[in-house]
Amino acid sequence: MNSQKIREIAVVSVIGMLVVSGCAAPGGGEASSGNGNPCNVGAAAAGGAVLGGIFASQTKKSVGTGAVIGGAIGAFACLAINAYSHQVKTSEAVEKDYQHKNRTLPPSPTIVTFSNTLTPGQKQAIHPGESVKSMSKIEVVRGKDVPITDVSETLTVYDIDGNEIKASTKSLSESTAGSGGFESTFEMTMPSAAPQGFYTFKTKVAVNGQVLKEAAGKVEVASVVDKTGNAIAMR
Repeated sequence: MNSQKIREIAVVSVIGMLVVSGCAAPGGGEASSGNGNPCNVGAAAAGGAVLGGIFASQTKKSVGTGAVIGGAIGAFACLAINAYSHQVKTSEAVEKDYQHKNRTLPPSPTIVTFSNTLTPGQKQAIHPGESVKSMSKIEVVRGKDVPITDVSETLTVYDIDGNEIKASTKSLSESTAGSGGFESTFEMTMPSAAPQGFYTFKTKVAVNGQVLKEAAGKVEVASVVDKTGNAIAMR
């Protein structure tokens, strides 16, 4: 590994450590993070931008480019994903409907229905600082001889280059294990420093720790606006 590459890795590592420190610092501009810890968005973004400038000087990139990269890293370090869910169909109702159609329960736990809606979706661009919502409707039935101990959903957000930004997991069966119908929602606000481009949102539903369903969608973040103030897609 050459000395240039070593310097790049070292500087990026320092950026990451200082950005995380910014997320733990007290002060104004706080937002709740996905795990409930306070996150100082301004400090993290500013710290990332400063360290990004150092990164640029060490890697022969423009200082402006480095600051943008560092600022984005800092902003996404404070991305908060709020997750909530509720049961909309009882265990008895799900099992009765399944047996009516199939006569008997399946050998192992099965997801009967699954749908995911990403808002606003790929057809409508949003501004940095606007919100994105992922909502899933899930119906799961226990196996004939295998009970359901847990149903969970994980949402993972990826940046415009395909790198993982953050993931959040929510148990849908916290109060009652077993069959059931659930609605699960993840909400987040895209950072004001988010670079323009398409962000990918992937969701996975697991039953007893095994992933049984997946879905993915994209949302475009665009800073350019039209005369009415709506974000203009860059396609």
